[in-house]
Amino acid sequence: AIGAPVVWMGLSGELAVMRGGALDFAMTYFGLSATLLLAGAAAAELVPVPFYLMLTGAAFGFNLLLFWLTRNIPVQDQRPMPGLVRASFLVFTVLLILVGSALVIRYPGVFPWPLKPQSSVVFGWIFLGAAMYFLYGFLRPHWSNACGQLLGFLAYDLVLLPSFLPHFANVKPEHQLSLWVYTGVLVYSALLAIYFLFMHRETRFFGAGQTQPERL
Repeated sequence: AIGAPVVWMGLSGELAVMRGGALDFAMTYFGLSATLLLAGAAAAELVPVPFYLMLTGAAFGFNLLLFWLTRNIPVQDQRPMPGLVRASFLVFTVLLILVGSALVIRYPGVFPWPLKPQSSVVFGWIFLGAAMYFLYGFLRPHWSNACGQLLGFLAYDLVLLPSFLPHFANVKPEHQLSLWVYTGVLVYSALLAIYFLFMHRETRFFGAGQTQPERL
């Protein structure tokens, strides 16, 4: 999910869209840093807190700096984001904030299987970071601010769906609703990505036109 949009940015030269990814990572590493500080002795029982706090703090600072330094890079592809994609990004943002927050506070039954408390918190901050990625795309509705997110989601879907679908046979009752919702989001996002990345005439990789650069 992270590698696909990064590779696309490098190959396409669309470096302005790094801002959304930087915002994503900044949120994630800020949350992990705050968790290590707040957990105190409990975190020290699992990991060497000073070392990991140095890593997460450095990653937070780097991505915040990257977000600021890339503010004047022009967006090359000025095609507008399709309305369905933009509306979907808003829905994804809301869902990720709700689910991420529930995971951070370790609310039970959010995932389709039981999670260890520390895993729940880490996944929660990853989801909250991803929410910022989709929110940035929603607020900056150029197609280039959707392409990376959709590529990342498609990679995520292709990895997870083969594991999620067989899980319906043995999921515990208290996790069934979560599995249905999660799988529904995966299927919808995969179809959305496939259509707009490879089939929609105005946005597909091959055969689509582009407009002139404009600054953010």
